[in-house]
Amino acid sequence: MTQAIELAAQQKNEEGGIEALDGAEVSVLQGDNEGAQEMAGQVTQQLINDGADVVTGCFNSDSTIAASATAEQAQVPFVVSVAATDQVLKGRDMNYVYRLQPTTYHFARDWARYYPELIRNAGYEIETYGHYYIDNAYGAEINEYLENEFGPENDLEMVESTAITLDQNDANAQVARLREADPDCICLSGYEQDAAMFFDALENLNWRPTWLSGSASTPLVNPDAIENIGEPAEGIMDANYALNPANDFTDQFRQEYSDFADRSATPEAGLAWAACQVIFDAVERAGTKDSDALNDAIAETQMDSDETPLALEGIEFEDNGENAHALAAINQVRDGDVKVVYPEDYQEVEPVVEPNET
Repeated sequence: MTQAIELAAQQKNEEGGIEALDGAEVSVLQGDNEGAQEMAGQVTQQLINDGADVVTGCFNSDSTIAASATAEQAQVPFVVSVAATDQVLKGRDMNYVYRLQPTTYHFARDWARYYPELIRNAGYEIETYGHYYIDNAYGAEINEYLENEFGPENDLEMVESTAITLDQNDANAQVARLREADPDCICLSGYEQDAAMFFDALENLNWRPTWLSGSASTPLVNPDAIENIGEPAEGIMDANYALNPANDFTDQFRQEYSDFADRSATPEAGLAWAACQVIFDAVERAGTKDSDALNDAIAETQMDSDETPLALEGIEFEDNGENAHALAAINQVRDGDVKVVYPEDYQEVEPVVEPNET
């Protein structure tokens, strides 16, 4: 994500800088909060003290909540690149904070409406599911949305849910509970460490649910994590943020990012890069670095889908700072790579829908 921001700044400067500010160059200031909420506000304040006109970050939701609070208090615009929990904006009455990506609401909504649809359209049945999720706000919010809202709306019954913390050594007990409930499907929501424990437990228990999927399961969109999981990840679908393979613009971004960063572009990199485009566009329209004018310009952002590498219809912020066009597309692991398979507007390859056998 940091390399994506550095790339965006380099590209803007090579194009002549900020035209509305007489070609002013973009400078990137960096601060590492180490994923710790207690450090995030301090790091953000230091960036502002060092001259940051806009702040972006942070990947970790708890850190983003603290960082954005500091920016809000300082009346400095904050464009969230990656942070999933609804709590980043919900009920906080923030006036200087904006988010491009889908949230826990969208992850739950789009998993529940798209994943069963793919299975049913292929001629199979899915009526029940179990949810394995990380025990924090992000995981708990997805669980609540699935159980109380989007599951029932899509004729899905949650027969078991189990949370795991990152200080645990294994997930054998959690996965045994899921197996005992005998659901048609298991849905994962979490990070790399808890996913690794889940797949270890599947092997220990010699079990594979008929359908295995994810809702905002970050390792299922990360090539390095997929490689670590290995063969058990093959074919799994996950509702998550994604790059848009149907957009020629995305191919250009992927190539330029790969050349710059010497690694493949992930959806997280795409989100960080897109956040910079929102900022640059706003500065050009505002014609000033004045915080209030710049904030107003960000609030009025109107970007079409072909102006970002992201799998969504565009970027337009609602009054609460959320993107009105946020979407969690269905990705599938295919030969170790992540491919978008649904909705069809963003489809890179057709989905392979096959039940598992233990």
